[in-house]
Amino acid sequence: MGNVLVDHNTLSAIADSIREKKGSGEKMKPAMMPDAIRSIPSGGGGTEVDESLPVRFFDYDGTLLYSYSLTALQQMEELPEWPSHDGLVCEGWNWSLEDLKIFNREVNVAALYITDDGATRLYVHLDDDTLEPVVRFGQSQSAGVLLDWGDGSEPESVVSGGNSEVSFTHRYAQPGDYVIRFIPGEYTEITFLGYYSTGSGAFSGGKSTYQQNMKYFMAVRKIETGKQIRRLDSYCFSCFGRLESISISKTVQGLGNGIVAKCYSLLFLGIPKIGTAVSAYTCQECCSMRHVSVPNGVNAVYTYAFESCYSLQEIVIPDSAATIGSQAFRKCYSLTEIHIPAGVNKFEQYCLADNRILETVRIPESVTEIPDSFVSGCWTLTELVIPSAVKTINRYAFENCSSIKRYYLMPETPPVLGAANAFNGIPDDCRIYVPKGCLEAYQTASNWSNYAGYMVEMEEGEIH
Repeated sequence: MGNVLVDHNTLSAIADSIREKKGSGEKMKPAMMPDAIRSIPSGGGGTEVDESLPVRFFDYDGTLLYSYSLTALQQMEELPEWPSHDGLVCEGWNWSLEDLKIFNREVNVAALYITDDGATRLYVHLDDDTLEPVVRFGQSQSAGVLLDWGDGSEPESVVSGGNSEVSFTHRYAQPGDYVIRFIPGEYTEITFLGYYSTGSGAFSGGKSTYQQNMKYFMAVRKIETGKQIRRLDSYCFSCFGRLESISISKTVQGLGNGIVAKCYSLLFLGIPKIGTAVSAYTCQECCSMRHVSVPNGVNAVYTYAFESCYSLQEIVIPDSAATIGSQAFRKCYSLTEIHIPAGVNKFEQYCLADNRILETVRIPESVTEIPDSFVSGCWTLTELVIPSAVKTINRYAFENCSSIKRYYLMPETPPVLGAANAFNGIPDDCRIYVPKGCLEAYQTASNWSNYAGYMVEMEEGEIH
């Protein structure tokens, strides 16, 4: 083969393209370029991915890698290529192709990773006020974890009794960016401990209050979980206000409540298929989060799971879910539609309340009770169908739905109306449609009589 000449300008152009794709400003020699290219996340081949398509594959940091129509999904024989990153090994996607084809609706799918050396890594930026952090975790074996502080000091062997909690501190010599690595022994399982158990968390200043630890919470920028993580305890990574990304490996066996609550800079969360529910407070007040991937098999979305996720653009709940907890999606101001699976049979109070631009809610036929303040404060909701199985409608259920034009009541027997305030703030031009032949029953029923003037009988095909 003859010599191939590549001039300086060409090499510079290649390097610039690599830096652009990786979002990096690093300098590189020609010999570094092949590995750098291989480390660029795949997907899209340099073309823009269509965000409007319903089946979306996301990287751990929220980058949209692929998107497909439902027709294209049904024709797929395998899931798309795994992305690639330095220091991480992709474990696959959190949805199987079989489950996606059965679901056959809008869905977000997440790439899952484990670190290439098995160590869990915390990427931190320390300044003059945060040079002495504390890390806290549990371990199942004595001296079963090697702790590398990332500043060139000798890694510490964690010595304690088995199944115990340990707390270690370290003094850094100067501010800067560091990677703290937790390296488990072959048989050691690790639990990262939560904030509310003792006043500090997996990473803090070791102080007794949230306010005192705040500066340390703000130091964490990225988290990558490694092998043998038994559990992420409740609130272990909560209040990390500048956390930009977290990758949770399949080796994690359990997720506590609020693991990333109040992580104000987090854009995306891909939840592994490791539990039966989205835990309470999981993403509460993650106000920058635009997307989340909930795996198939989840049977409940618990209390406050996504409350005050102001930027959340869509939420897809798998068909396996049966319960939507109290305030689970309250104050998700960017949601226009929430798909409620047919299997959901229980809503808890305020679960969809105060969603300012929510336009569509479909209540499953299996629901028998509408809870307190169900969609109260949903200003842009224009119509709502109450299924025939509903027996009870509780206080303030539809309060201040100021744009609603039509309620369709399908039960032939008027549901028990817990209080006359269920429809507080009903617009003057709104109509409550009831089954043919049931108008008098509704108009004279307890508390329903307050809304008699809004009621009309449904005609066949009336529902819009």
